[in-house]
Amino acid sequence: TDTFQPQGVEGLLISSVDAALAGQNALLAAESLGYGGVIIGLVRYKSEEVAELFNLPDYTYPVFGMALGLPNEEHEVKPRLPLNQVVFEEEYQEQTVDVIEAYDRVQADYAGARATTSWSQRLAEQFGQAEPSSTRKNLEQKKLL
Repeated sequence: TDTFQPQGVEGLLISSVDAALAGQNALLAAESLGYGGVIIGLVRYKSEEVAELFNLPDYTYPVFGMALGLPNEEHEVKPRLPLNQVVFEEEYQEQTVDVIEAYDRVQADYAGARATTSWSQRLAEQFGQAEPSSTRKNLEQKKLL
């Protein structure tokens, strides 16, 4: 058939998840070869500039960036939430404030003097803001929404 309907939320979700999975696999592969890397999610906030820089065509969108290279120092792996707080059998289990406060302490211990706010404060600030207008604008310019 000669119809092409890439725009809309379904296509955007599918392609974003696929891109994230490919990125995670690329990072794991690089690390297995002795390279270091970091995924840069905030690329979305400069999506228009990134799209222009790389001359991205319609129906594309920068979901994240990735920096790879040879590490010149080793860093401790950032602690994650315990598995029993993110993986559940059969149904989601709401977590208590105690769990959040305990993880704030784990993150504060890890960050040391670098910590200016708690983990939960950073998340509340991040998700307490309206989405950047640049996100929707670029998705619309690229004919995805």
